[in-house]
Amino acid sequence: MKLGKSFWIFVVGGIVGVFATMALILILQILISYSPKEPSPPKLAGHEVPSEIYNIDFSKRYDLKLSSYESQHAYSNCLIKGFTYKKRDGSRNYSYFEKWLVVELPDKRLVYLQPGNIKIIEESKQQ
Repeated sequence: MKLGKSFWIFVVGGIVGVFATMALILILQILISYSPKEPSPPKLAGHEVPSEIYNIDFSKRYDLKLSSYESQHAYSNCLIKGFTYKKRDGSRNYSYFEKWLVVELPDKRLVYLQPGNIKIIEESKQQ
């Protein structure tokens, strides 16, 4: 049985398509691996902020300013201790109300805050 010319064009086209797809995936992986590792600085009033990166020192005490739909609140001279976490067995790893920021107040009481409500973290004045 003799195969037609259109069959061989189809086979060669399929092979070329597979190799082109593999080459495209390889190029995308290379481009992603060469993307910058550090975030670019934001712009403020049309100018880039200096590119020095700061980390929060969790051994220091901070004043926290919170804002929610109903009210605004502030906590002074707090120590950020960590967060709560409860592993779930379902398809979702955590629920919105199972992840809270744990903060120690000056009198050693703990307060649990929703992380999304914290709008400002300011270093406390030295006492």
